[in-house]
Amino acid sequence: MWELKRSREVLSSQGKPGKGATSDKVPSHWSSMPSDEQYKRVALTAMSSEYKEVEMLFKRTMKKNVTINSIERVQNPFMWEKYQR
Repeated sequence: MWELKRSREVLSSQGKPGKGATSDKVPSHWSSMPSDEQYKRVALTAMSSEYKEVEMLFKRTMKKNVTINSIERVQNPFMWEKYQR
């Protein structure tokens, strides 16, 4: 949820309504993607603020202590644009 809010702020500040999923219409913190790639899985480093935020939010929902092995961000420009409408 946090990432979605932050990304909407980035898009709002760009002031560009979505027509097609292009690199300037996705969150600025996304990794670059070839134009023929539909989605990309990006492993987050345990020291990144994005990882820590997701970890904290996930652990809030757990009743027991859990070990998180990894967290990945799935980048999908097509789906991103659809959810921005």
